[in-house]
Amino acid sequence: MQMKHELAQKVVRGEKTETRRPVKEGEDLIERNGLKTVLTKAGRIKWQVGREYTLCWGRGKPAYYLVNDTLIAPDKLMLELGYDSDSWHILKIRLLDIYCEDVREISHTSSIAEGFTNPLEFLGVWASFYDSEASYAFSKYTMYPYDYVNKRPTSLYLAYALKFEKVMP
Repeated sequence: MQMKHELAQKVVRGEKTETRRPVKEGEDLIERNGLKTVLTKAGRIKWQVGREYTLCWGRGKPAYYLVNDTLIAPDKLMLELGYDSDSWHILKIRLLDIYCEDVREISHTSSIAEGFTNPLEFLGVWASFYDSEASYAFSKYTMYPYDYVNKRPTSLYLAYALKFEKVMP
């Protein structure tokens, strides 16, 4: 699962225990064998409560590692040179819950669990990733961009909320 370095650091410190990912067309949140599960359009399991997921810093990039409680995003050369030893542990999370929500309605508690100070800060980052037009509103109308964002299509703000815990090495 991709995560920016500064947010992965918050996972390590226990300051981030939730993440939200956009709902893609054709995906479905179901219950399978008593476990909340997100299926892809092709019917494959994308996320499932109880499963562990490796955090990485980009598509096709190596996993984050914990080395003596320090977060490392190694590059391919470091791994080839043998820096990967018994003291290196891959950073993983275990899903505890999954639900669907409009991120414009994120609670203060959930925005903190996301690693942000408040819902407005979270929403500004969300818009920068998934709604460039609204992202402009955050930079131009820094006092209260909700009026603008609330007029944007719901499809840009519908997300799976993934609650997780860090898997200890």
